[in-house]
Amino acid sequence: MSTFSYRQSKVIDEVSFKKSANGAIRGYLHAHPDAGLDTIQNIMDTLKKKDFEYIPFTLAGKPVIEVRGFKRESDLIMLLDENKWIHDKPEVTKDKEDDLSWKDKLKKRSLQAAGGLYSVGDAGFIAYGWKDSSPLDMAAGVLYALPTPVLMAYGRNDQSQLQIKDFAKKMAKEFKAEVAKLPEDCSLQALTADHKKGLLQNTGELLQRYPSEFMNLCYAGAGACIAIAAGMHLKSLSTNGVPAKTVEGWLSHLQKTQPNITKEVASNMALKNVRLENWLNAGVGCMSVASGLFGTLVREKARDPDAPKKTGLTGLWEWVRERPLTIAGAGLMVSTMLHAAATAVAVKGQDPKHKKAVPFRVLFVVSALMAEMMVAISSKGHGDGVVSDKSVDNSAVAIAADLIVKQPKALQNHLIEEMGKFIGREDVLAMKDEEAIDLLRKQVEFMRGNPWTKAEGMTTKPAAALFPAVKPVIPAWQAKIAVPEPSLAQLQPPS
Repeated sequence: MSTFSYRQSKVIDEVSFKKSANGAIRGYLHAHPDAGLDTIQNIMDTLKKKDFEYIPFTLAGKPVIEVRGFKRESDLIMLLDENKWIHDKPEVTKDKEDDLSWKDKLKKRSLQAAGGLYSVGDAGFIAYGWKDSSPLDMAAGVLYALPTPVLMAYGRNDQSQLQIKDFAKKMAKEFKAEVAKLPEDCSLQALTADHKKGLLQNTGELLQRYPSEFMNLCYAGAGACIAIAAGMHLKSLSTNGVPAKTVEGWLSHLQKTQPNITKEVASNMALKNVRLENWLNAGVGCMSVASGLFGTLVREKARDPDAPKKTGLTGLWEWVRERPLTIAGAGLMVSTMLHAAATAVAVKGQDPKHKKAVPFRVLFVVSALMAEMMVAISSKGHGDGVVSDKSVDNSAVAIAADLIVKQPKALQNHLIEEMGKFIGREDVLAMKDEEAIDLLRKQVEFMRGNPWTKAEGMTTKPAAALFPAVKPVIPAWQAKIAVPEPSLAQLQPPS
């Protein structure tokens, strides 16, 4: 996006901002060489108090700290200015690296676009149920409408901040299995700290994590209402026959071209028409339920690049897991086409009240088809090895590097290998192990001279003051590398 250069500042001399296609914004602070480590630590403490997440990072070869959790560039700039960490007017350079085509932006915000398109149809279906005096169809309209504001607010899948926290917790668990205790002076400690949240904040975070699941669950509920309503209408037809007004409408309509038509023939034609419409509605409901539940329950999964591509039914299921919203979107499109078919049949019906409601259903069909095309090209933005944007991968590697560089140098090479394999796992970042290890090794080397890494934990009390002296527990792998491997001669049995 942009870089702010403060040539007169002796604390923060450069602030860069990056923005992903889905609108997630993050900042990078570069410290002036004369800035003391105590000042840098003070900056990190202030960021922590503001609930901003930070990670020592390397950007274009420069040692910086990555900051997330703010909404606008001005929020971070104002914080730095208020604390006198920047001075004078900056030189602003626009960065074209983040400029993306409208197609890339649309693909990343496709769920949000679907929400806008659905909003038109929601009003149409509620009006259809209202005009037709059908409580269940009205309830379906409300359930169709519920996800719309959620998709418009959270459909851009900006889950990067939450995903980094989730990754940090996974890494903390993995690291403790390797090295018994986390160091106090690392960004991982701040990222894994739990903060008390109110009901509204927890609800907002839940919807931010799972906008597509909320949408699909509501559509499954709407489908259930439509299917039940269709079943009730079919049962009523079997018991009571076609309503008299419908038969009269058909008779009047048919007499225009067939003067000798009888009421019995008109009644049979009306029965066939209404029955077909309701069977189509039952299909709409069942397809919506199936598609909605599939989109809710099937967890998206990135393919493990280290594993061979599967074939047959296993390969087909792997393909489905990579794009569950494509399957759900296609199912919803089939459901909407059944809506269209039921609407076409309903237009032929001669019940005046019912016919007045039909145009509102036509509006729903048109907008829903367009919205479901957007759903079909969308990703959930989360899952096994799935992240909302690629910046999460780089941040995850930086967290691991910051953690490793604070360990004894004799252990670092082994940790790079183990944590690299952890990062590459199909349920973490789904990268090739060699690629993850190589990225981590490079980031560890960069991190050694990063002042933000050196300053972390300067105000933390030494471990000796906090814990009594105890005999350290050495994990098995550390004990193994501490003892030399026996030679072939030592392994030979005595003669």
